[in-house]
Amino acid sequence: MDFLTDLLRDLQERLKRAYDNTPLGIVVALLACVAGVFAVLYFFPYSEGYGALRKPLFTMWNELISYSEDDWKHCRLVPLIALGVALWQLSLAPLRKASGGALWALAGVLFCLLLFFVGYRIAQHYVGFFALIGLLIFSIAFTAGLEVTLRLAFPLVFLVFAVPTPFLDTIITFPLRMIMANASVFALNVFGADVIRVGTGLLSAPVPELGIAAGERFSVDVADPCSGIRSLYALMMVAALYGHFALKALWKKGVLFLTAIPLAVLGNLVRIIILTFGTIAFGSEFAIGKHALTDPSWFHMGAGYVVFLVALSGMFLVATILRGEAGIYWRKLSTALAMPPDVQPPKGERNDPLQKTNSSQDERDDIY
Repeated sequence: MDFLTDLLRDLQERLKRAYDNTPLGIVVALLACVAGVFAVLYFFPYSEGYGALRKPLFTMWNELISYSEDDWKHCRLVPLIALGVALWQLSLAPLRKASGGALWALAGVLFCLLLFFVGYRIAQHYVGFFALIGLLIFSIAFTAGLEVTLRLAFPLVFLVFAVPTPFLDTIITFPLRMIMANASVFALNVFGADVIRVGTGLLSAPVPELGIAAGERFSVDVADPCSGIRSLYALMMVAALYGHFALKALWKKGVLFLTAIPLAVLGNLVRIIILTFGTIAFGSEFAIGKHALTDPSWFHMGAGYVVFLVALSGMFLVATILRGEAGIYWRKLSTALAMPPDVQPPKGERNDPLQKTNSSQDERDDIY
């Protein structure tokens, strides 16, 4: 209860700072830009999609997420997260008065309007989504100024993750399935489970001398969800968000963001290994379920959380290395393991927070 009270108090303080740091002219400009873009998103009939009548982009957005809720449900959270990060950014330091009117920003607004019109004419809602995000960015730059736009650059660009892109599934999913299948065969053979691959299916190797056919002991298919496509988009979003707060240098944020791809593959690899050995030990119905996609078992569903556990742990490790803190943690761990259990550390060192050892170590004191 104390934690919740402290959290609410901190949120209230952040909102107050954001309000105090932002001149009224900038507040009006931001609200006008957001309201204008949202009105177009919610009311303007833009694309037919797979129907006969044009529908607003907000309706299309909601339908795209609902069509494949398991893959894109995180998109619903993105606008709220972006709003929270924007308020955080505004609370960091005072802003000067609005200084808009830049010609480059006006050119950006006109280009995004043209792009929006092109998407309307060809009834392509994806063009409309990204055109509106660009329109929001450039309209803020034109009305509020460059300083405000730079301060809010991350939450504005972060809105890209709100756009569901199921058309990429056909491009990415099958190559990911093949990567996962080949990696799983290698890993399972290393762990002693003789496996052969048939397409994206993993079958137990035959043992002719015992009369055991291929796939008799276990048979696991690397289906679309097991390819990592579901976790990949969500993990890339989390990596971008975590990197923004945990790291300072732009290149380090980029490295952390890109690690989401191999970490998603690694997490799904661990999941497939768990499901395979679960099938060997307890049978297919227990480990996989009556049907992997329509009626999975609780064991199958629980193994899905391993993906995020492995990936988030790896993400924390990479961020720790990029901040230069890996040596500090390693020394403290080595000291703790080497210390006899009945010996306590000196009083002055018992609860000391981690101290930075050099001036190059990252600090999150910047405001952009």
